[in-house]
Amino acid sequence: MKSKISLFNKGVILNDLKRFSWIGVVYLLGLLLTIPMRMMMVNSEVENYGHYGANPIKRIFDFEIGETMILMGVIPVILAILLFRYMHVKKSTDMIHSLPIKRGNLYNNHIFVGTVLLILPVIVTTIACIILNSTSNYNDYYKEVLYTIDILRWGGITIILSILIFMFTVLVGMITGISAVQGVLSYIFLFLPVGLTGLVVYNMAIYIYGFSAESYLIDDLFKLSPLTIAPCVPNKDLMSFKAIIIYIIICIILYIISRVLYNKRNLEAASQSIAFKSFKPIFKYGVTFCSMLLGGFYFQASGESLHWVLFGYFIMSLIGYFIAEIIIKKSLRVFKNVKGYLIYVAVIIILLLGMKFDIIGYEKYVPQLEKVETIYFDRGFYRLTQDEENRFYNDEDNCKNIQQLHKEIINNKEKNLKSKNSNESISIAYKLKNGKEIRRRYFVQKEDYIKYLKPIYESKEYKEMHNRIFDVNDSDIEKITIRPVENSNKVTYITDKEEIRECLEILKDEINNQKYEDMIDKKAAWADIDISLVENKKDDNEDGIEDKYDNNINLRWDKSFVKFEKWLEEKDYIKNSRITSEEVAYATVEKNENPDDIHIDQYGRYINQNEKKVKRLDILDKDKIEVCLRNYENDYYRSNSNAKYIIGFYSEDKNNIVYGSFEEESAPDFIKDFFK
Repeated sequence: MKSKISLFNKGVILNDLKRFSWIGVVYLLGLLLTIPMRMMMVNSEVENYGHYGANPIKRIFDFEIGETMILMGVIPVILAILLFRYMHVKKSTDMIHSLPIKRGNLYNNHIFVGTVLLILPVIVTTIACIILNSTSNYNDYYKEVLYTIDILRWGGITIILSILIFMFTVLVGMITGISAVQGVLSYIFLFLPVGLTGLVVYNMAIYIYGFSAESYLIDDLFKLSPLTIAPCVPNKDLMSFKAIIIYIIICIILYIISRVLYNKRNLEAASQSIAFKSFKPIFKYGVTFCSMLLGGFYFQASGESLHWVLFGYFIMSLIGYFIAEIIIKKSLRVFKNVKGYLIYVAVIIILLLGMKFDIIGYEKYVPQLEKVETIYFDRGFYRLTQDEENRFYNDEDNCKNIQQLHKEIINNKEKNLKSKNSNESISIAYKLKNGKEIRRRYFVQKEDYIKYLKPIYESKEYKEMHNRIFDVNDSDIEKITIRPVENSNKVTYITDKEEIRECLEILKDEINNQKYEDMIDKKAAWADIDISLVENKKDDNEDGIEDKYDNNINLRWDKSFVKFEKWLEEKDYIKNSRITSEEVAYATVEKNENPDDIHIDQYGRYINQNEKKVKRLDILDKDKIEVCLRNYENDYYRSNSNAKYIIGFYSEDKNNIVYGSFEEESAPDFIKDFFK
């Protein structure tokens, strides 16, 4: 008698719903307790908190709440394991596949039930949240308002990512024959794109000079896994039309691959670690490779030498290889199978040698300027992602200087790598006219490249790029506040419009005329300058979006700003703007004999002044105190500090005003003469 076959089988669907609907109920209850309940809690207490700018409810729908991420990462995996568990039990798989239902249709029914049990709880929760949001009054208390579109967006993202995780777990279930292995491998493979990519680029950075792991991980790393994309990726990138299409395509691809494997899977694969013979080498060498990278990364992150990194490669790859063999064969008798490992080792040695000797010319490549559109130059790549267009150099001289600096760094590769005093990070990115981007990052000793850094740092383009003060006009400023950096209650406020105009003009002029040597010296600043901008300043655009003048501007009053100091004296602001020798009763200097025994730390804890064994210089002369004030540094508490002398400035009541230090070269002669 012929069986009646259809795309969906009512009996299979009802049986799955009867057995596994409790998972959907758990998912629904978890979502309701996590989101609508929290909305009601905030609404009931909102009057006790007053008005705030940030709406705490929006954080929930921006995937900043851990409970929702746990639900989304656990429920789909459990559901996929239970729906297809019969494939991993010999008796069950024989019985189910003896029914008059095609494998493809059986697969479709299970996928349909799983999708329904994941979608319905999210839809119910979304509707409940929309109703609560429309009937609650907490939005009146916050600058950020939660709109219905925010809730719908959350629902859409949750559904897509839940189905994506579900389909991925189903695919893993087709590859393995043990449910426990399916669960473990599902999470391993879900995190694998993030972990493997991170390990690969960090290990490449060990061997390839100029390769920056951070530059390749800043934006896109956490987009590689559905478990990390929601909590780690900015919300604006989560639900773009392009992202929706990509997620849907991935789900369809996973569905098709899983169905093909399901149809080809042998019934005898039940209880086997890896169901398909062709996948066993992939699994084995994949585990070996990941273990090797993890070992190398561990020793590299611990600051060990290259020899230890190679040892980490060897020992962890060996362990990973035999663990994979044990899992595949479900036996401990695998330690004689070393031929495959030796082949793997030979391949890895060839790859490492290829990177070491730069066979593709990566390390020596510097783009020709005629092919370059603009150049990014900074200490790191973090600014590149924040404000890309305003961080690229276009000036022809600057581009030439940056390129020459790049070439010189490459020529000095061995010296740079051996230097233990690399105190400058240099990041360069070329945006080529063909749309490509070339990124390099180096650690060098700054003093070796003054010839190349000086013209870049002193250029107008560099100064305008790194000083927001050039972005404002005097009409944008409400007041200017000057606070001495020392332990002082003094403060200067400049509110007169004409004085603000003069002050702003002088500060811009001082920055433009500042020399490279003054920009990098270690002298302590006189004061911090805070420029308060007009609040709620808007663009003239119809969208009313706040422009870049929304935040205040902070800068240092460097001791090279002599013109600015004279202006403050003329306006009678100097007394409350910086420490003067008149308010310092005396200064005490000690020689820093042992850098590991610093008497003054970053918290201002000073030496035991009753300790008579320590040789000290007490300075009472006002002129000498002024010399010390103008030249002292505050680098004494750093682990790599070159501080030779420690100085403390004191008031009449012996309270500390400020601590500082001098290096041997920067110390005044009368201090060096005293300690000879």
